Amino acid sequence: MTSTQDWIQSNDANCLSNRITIDKIALNLLKAAQRSCARKLNTRHSISTLKKISAIPVGALDTLSAACDPRNIDLGNVKGRAHAIA
Repeated sequence: MTSTQDWIQSNDANCLSNRITIDKIALNLLKAAQRSCARKLNTRHSISTLKKISAIPVGALDTLSAACDPRNIDLGNVKGRAHAIA
């Protein structure tokens, strides 16, 4: 018996677009957490290591809090910005 769920999801353009967007957001959060860890711990974890850490709820919360550190936000490419977050 086979399931057609994967086939249906792969043929729905909105589903694919949404999934790609979610994946990009997750990757950007992991990259921000990677920069934060590199600055705080003087060590650079790989993205795959951060994915493994984030697989459990406590690790996911730690990774998210590291990613949301305002010093990780790069406003260099934002037009019309008043000043960058210090």
